Amino acid sequence: MNNDYQEDREPLNTKDMLEKSFFDNLNKIGKNNAKGSPKISEETTKTSETQFNTEKLLLELFDTRDSLIEFFSKTGAVQNSQPLINSINKVGSCIRLLGGDASDFDPFVHLSGLQVPNIKKNAMRVIENTKDSYSIGKIDQAGVSNDGKTLTITFSGQKDNTDYKAVGTIVANKNWVGNEAVDYIYSNGSGRMSVKVFNEEGKWVDKSNIYKISWELFEKEADLNVMSVEVERESETKQVNKDSKIKEEIEIEASNDNIDEEIGDFPIEEKK
Repeated sequence: MNNDYQEDREPLNTKDMLEKSFFDNLNKIGKNNAKGSPKISEETTKTSETQFNTEKLLLELFDTRDSLIEFFSKTGAVQNSQPLINSINKVGSCIRLLGGDASDFDPFVHLSGLQVPNIKKNAMRVIENTKDSYSIGKIDQAGVSNDGKTLTITFSGQKDNTDYKAVGTIVANKNWVGNEAVDYIYSNGSGRMSVKVFNEEGKWVDKSNIYKISWELFEKEADLNVMSVEVERESETKQVNKDSKIKEEIEIEASNDNIDEEIGDFPIEEKK
């Protein structure tokens, strides 16, 4: 289980405390009933105090039970834990006696053979998901902080004769799972960066509300001359390749003609 982000609590020795509080509370209820009710106002006051104490005791019992279960989970073993299991069950029994709802404690529900995933590896998977899935531009740079909580990523592309670059910083409020990807849609002067999760139905679902997302957008007018030169270079390259292929075909054909001529001049000896 993930122990990195849980609040550490000291184990509580609660057996005597719980039994004393429980029976003290029952004794108060019994004494109040034994005294009778000479006045309505006094009875109402005592009843209110009893209800308040019972509610407060229930809250304390629930909190104690949760703390014991959390401590049990941290030990990670059933062996030699029977006294702790017995204490958890006794607290649950007290809760039920006071009218609360506490299910029977199953130790195996609170144990696991799985260790905490590597958070940084999960964040790296998010970058890989983004690179594999992003289709309307390029991913220029991407990185993960040492603690695995923060991603930095740069999107770039061109739209309507404008070159753009969006540099984003995304912080996970909790942890990266590994099934997320970062998305960016450009619009003039703004756009939107988001975090999406690929769900069981095969769809990307926006989960940006559980992440801190910020980005800076850089824009400039596209250099049409550079684009023209690139197109011209590409055309020249295609022409060179075409000429080279034609030259190669001519050389092969000439070579074949030479072979035919040599075969035609070769004397054939007649058999006698």
